[in-house]
Parts: sequence; C-alpha cells; structure tokens
Amino acid sequence: MTWEVAAKLKGMSTIPSNSFFVLGDNRKNSTDSRELGLIDQDKIEGVVTFRYYPLARLGLIE
Repeated sequence: MTWEVAAKLKGMSTIPSNSFFVLGDNRKNSTDSRELGLIDQDKIEGVVTFRYYPLARLGLIE
C-alpha cells in the first residue's frame, strides 16, 4: 500500500457507501486499491458472468 493511500484510509473502520476496496488477482503486479485507494461505484464497469471460486459454486452467474 502506498503512503498516500494509507494516509487517506487512516482511521476508517468501514468503507463508505458507494465505494469499494478492490484487489487484483496478481498481488505483485496488480494496480488496485492498494495503489489507487477506494474506487467510487460509478467508476466500476463490467458484469460478472462466470464464477470460478469457490469450486463448489463454479459456473455461470444468473
């Protein structure tokens, strides 16, 4: 986590409504909330259509 992001999040105990802390699937090489900070809901694009984890729930999401 960058010092700038840590300073913005300092003292927070919950993530505000309409904000998200996102993590990439490649920790060492992902640009995610550890670098960018919280992401506003209106900045998120995309639709989840397939779940691969947990394996017991693998498949299409309806």
